[in-house]
Amino acid sequence: MDQLGPRGHKDYYRDLAATLAEIAELKQLGRQTRRHPPEQIDHLVNLLKAYGFVTPILVDHEKRVIDGWAVVIAAKKLGLSKIPVVCNLDLSDVELRALKIALNKISELSSWNDDDSTRGVLSCGSEQTRRRSRCLPLAWLRSRSARCARLIAFCADSCRTCPLSAD
Repeated sequence: MDQLGPRGHKDYYRDLAATLAEIAELKQLGRQTRRHPPEQIDHLVNLLKAYGFVTPILVDHEKRVIDGWAVVIAAKKLGLSKIPVVCNLDLSDVELRALKIALNKISELSSWNDDDSTRGVLSCGSEQTRRRSRCLPLAWLRSRSARCARLIAFCADSCRTCPLSAD
């Protein structure tokens, strides 16, 4: 691990120790690059209720959010006062903005594997009825190809504690 990484770092790793930050101190980095409809925020609220924070928000030294603004909105909606953050200290303003855009765009370069994703949705099922129009896996199935149609009825009535169903 003696080779130099980007920007002359000894390697590609940074200190990723998370700390708690006051939500009120967090602000957006630059312009809003993504829209976050209420349905998305509702799903994120439910995910936070079900699992808590599983990844921290990425911020800079001024507590501007580089990645995770929708989660910040969901945490505010839940009434949380602090959330876990990781601070990036070594990038310039231009690099931070480029990183923000890249992190938001990168998922658009991949595509869903319908067969494996469908199996994944089905393996999450339990016993309570999902809300037909607001369940994230069900909405995903509806947006996929026609071969997913036979799974919609099963999925719509199979989950007892689905954290992906919005209230």
